[in-house]
Amino acid sequence: MTLVNRFSASFFLSSAVLAASALLGISAGTGLLSFRVFLVILFGLFILIILSAGERAFEIGMMIWVLLFALGYRTIQVSTYFRLHPLIVLLYFLGALYLLRRREPEESAVSPATQVVLIIGFLFWVNGWLQGLLRGRRWDLMVTEALNFLAIVPTFALVRHVARRPLALRRLLQAFYAVGVFIAGTGIFEYTFTDFARSALKGVANTDNIIFISGITAFERASFALWGSPAATFICLLVLPVALPCFAWAKSLHAKAIIIAGAVCLLISIYIGGYRSIWALTGVLVMVALLSRRNLLVTVIGATLSAFAISLVPEAGQERFVQALEVIQGISYDNSIITREKRFNDALVTGLIYPLGVGWGGTGWAHSDVAQVTGNLGLTAGIAFVVWYLLTLWQIWRIQQRRLTDPLALGLLCSFIGVGGLLLLQGVQVLPQLILPCWFIWALVHTYTQQVRESKYAA
Repeated sequence: MTLVNRFSASFFLSSAVLAASALLGISAGTGLLSFRVFLVILFGLFILIILSAGERAFEIGMMIWVLLFALGYRTIQVSTYFRLHPLIVLLYFLGALYLLRRREPEESAVSPATQVVLIIGFLFWVNGWLQGLLRGRRWDLMVTEALNFLAIVPTFALVRHVARRPLALRRLLQAFYAVGVFIAGTGIFEYTFTDFARSALKGVANTDNIIFISGITAFERASFALWGSPAATFICLLVLPVALPCFAWAKSLHAKAIIIAGAVCLLISIYIGGYRSIWALTGVLVMVALLSRRNLLVTVIGATLSAFAISLVPEAGQERFVQALEVIQGISYDNSIITREKRFNDALVTGLIYPLGVGWGGTGWAHSDVAQVTGNLGLTAGIAFVVWYLLTLWQIWRIQQRRLTDPLALGLLCSFIGVGGLLLLQGVQVLPQLILPCWFIWALVHTYTQQVRESKYAA
């Protein structure tokens, strides 16, 4: 970048900061300042920062995008069934810039296999619109799911583009870990200091039920009021394995201690979130992390520490998990689990009855993206979706088994298993704040495996 360009960028950025400060001052002075107004002004500032970043525009833009995972359920109501999330706006803005950029000579082309996946996926995506329109479904009911699924394309493209720079992939993961620990920390703070959190967050978040009772076991669940839902623990689950590479990258004992403390916060937040499926997935990730290293000493020590941690779980938590197992065995009854099972089965049956699906938004919320894709887009689309995931999982598994000492490979493997668990057991495609972190991890895994095959990444 020339001196003139640097001066222009600095002048542009300074002007943007001053303009944002002026707007905040005017809004506060006129009594119009609210949290939503503050977010709009801040979001506009982020856009201007990206535009002034020059060659690093996409890297800075993706860093900001990852940090915006902390926004949670803050959306703008556009119509009856459609809410616009800042994450979607920023992602598609960056995607548009990516399409308009000047292609660099050394930039590698998309592989033939990726091209095939994109073409097949696009055909299924268009079919979802056609099936919905033929059934007279409202556009705003379909657009959320359609946009959320299409978002995988700019996510893959941007992560791949940014990761070409040295250390860029590392910085993205560190930002992801930081935002996950922030979400976990705020949730734990609300859960521990309920009265203070209720007064501090008044007007910013819904603080009516910071802690609520769930199930016949009377388990006290955290609402994660600042983020907007206990589903915040979905992100915490995906972030937890990232502690492995972040710990390895930390240079000092102080930094390593912070990483460990963050991992503890993530585990606590997953517990107080109260999702039994997330508890089970956490156990699966721990087992995979211990066994995939093929080190007997590490496995024994890890298993011992895990058993000790489980023994510290309060009785209410143990009863809640045992009750879920009894429901699965048919011994006990839980309306939540029964309802989820019914929605899952109904969506699969819909996919079998209608081979082309019933279109975007047709099956409602099936609490399983595998079942929902099958019902919305048809049985073939559901199978293709599962096969694509399994092929990616097989690739990262093979790489991890060849690179046993690479914490990044293990962290991405475990996090990607978490993605599969969420897609199968929870259903996250209807909300951008839930599905975009999954697409982000999927894009990181895809990029990492591609770089390893091209020998561009060294353990």
